[in-house]
Amino acid sequence: MKDTDESAAGWPYVHSPVDGFVDAPLGESAKERPLLEYDDSEPDNSETLESSIKRGAVWSLLNNATSRLASIASGIILARLLVPEDYGVFAVALIVLSALLSINELGVSVAIVRWESGVDRIAPTVTTLSIVSSIVLYALCFASAPSIAQILNAPDATGVIRVLSLAVLFDGAASVSAAFITRAFEQRKRMVIDLTGFSVGTSLSIVLAFAGFGGWAIALGFLATSIVASALNIMWTPIRVLPGFDRQAARELLAFGLPLAGSSFLLFALLNLDYIVVGSQLDTERLGLYLLAFNLAAWPISLVSVAVRRVSLAGFSRVAGDEAVAGASFSRALGAILVITLPMCVLLACYAAPLIDVLYGDKWSAAAPIVSWLCVLAGVRLVAELGYDYLVALGRTRSNLLVQFIWVAALIPALLIGATLDGTTGVAIGHAFVGTVVVLPILILMLTRCSVSLREMLRSAALPLLGSVAIAVTALGVNHLELSSFATVLAGGVVGLVVYAVIVAPMRKRLQVVATVPRDNVAAP
Repeated sequence: MKDTDESAAGWPYVHSPVDGFVDAPLGESAKERPLLEYDDSEPDNSETLESSIKRGAVWSLLNNATSRLASIASGIILARLLVPEDYGVFAVALIVLSALLSINELGVSVAIVRWESGVDRIAPTVTTLSIVSSIVLYALCFASAPSIAQILNAPDATGVIRVLSLAVLFDGAASVSAAFITRAFEQRKRMVIDLTGFSVGTSLSIVLAFAGFGGWAIALGFLATSIVASALNIMWTPIRVLPGFDRQAARELLAFGLPLAGSSFLLFALLNLDYIVVGSQLDTERLGLYLLAFNLAAWPISLVSVAVRRVSLAGFSRVAGDEAVAGASFSRALGAILVITLPMCVLLACYAAPLIDVLYGDKWSAAAPIVSWLCVLAGVRLVAELGYDYLVALGRTRSNLLVQFIWVAALIPALLIGATLDGTTGVAIGHAFVGTVVVLPILILMLTRCSVSLREMLRSAALPLLGSVAIAVTALGVNHLELSSFATVLAGGVVGLVVYAVIVAPMRKRLQVVATVPRDNVAAP
């Protein structure tokens, strides 16, 4: 289930991207011998591609706005019931689960979303590969859990690792069902699925936290969310597929999926190397602080970017046949994301200390400088993740792999040096530095080689960047006033957003997820 990104119960965003395709064209055999009665050539005879994407985007945004806001509220409750060390124990298990999800089902389930024809032929084989690979991964995790916990300075986390990682089994079992729902732009179903799973998992976590279960409270709630969401995906999939195996399909799928799995694992490393460094070089308490800081800094991504990515891959894929149209779509989508999310990043960075004091209490105050630097990283990730989906839709897996390899290679020494010099804050600074100075220029270069106009990207980003600078300037004045933490957050938010809105007002017509394109320009699915 490569687009699963649960954050119920206030736990951090788990990045399991929809990504990666080989550059080679599909074999002719992918267009033959249909096994299921399924015609996906058009979602609805009366519905254009543009309306399908817009409908999916609206429901996806509503889903994320509701579930993420509820998740934030429950996270505040849990942070007040638990201590940083409890979060640290959960973080160790989360690192392991994130690694498993990044390579689960070998990347083949994404073929359901991206495959241009013959999806009915490959679906049974995808189902089999997904289930078998998830079982193998869990068995390896169960056996290695004690060693992993020891390496990360959290020997008490062995049991939590083994229990939380059960989620990978449910992920594998439901991956094909979830992919069919994504392919059909059925984000309304996704909203019900996500909110139902969230409600069950969050309720369980809060009850267990009150009962004194510590880190287990979050882990068990997370697992409950995974179980419920997987069950509903299987129940509500538009096409129900039984396991099967086709040798030719398996070869095509593995050629398609293994680069994706490798790319996903590198992306896992990008988003979790900092946890690993903090856990192994520092201690569980500081890992808990870092986990909460990363979760807080990721609010813009989890509230907006995740929702857009649920439709961006499918949307870009449908216009990939005309790279000029696809490039214009990317620039417009970039502007739409930045105009909404950049002010969130800047406000969080500028008012991290008073916001943490209001929401979480004094015991979490040490997380404030970490949040400020991680907000810089969040801004880079907003661009990188959209660019990632665009390159995937055009089949440029190797470009994605190269960007991620460079990112990981630069990140390892930066995080280690940062941890040595300034602990958790140094790790956050290292992350922000590499993303801004190393990765962003390389990604932009890759995009310009794939029909994305640098001029159009700059045009889309100019006003959001100018407005964000204006927010930072107003924050200098507000933070120097002798106000309470709550008054500082309130005044800073109101003043900053008013100034920002005035500056970006000319962009109101560009607030759309993808470009509006004539029907004739859309590549046949």
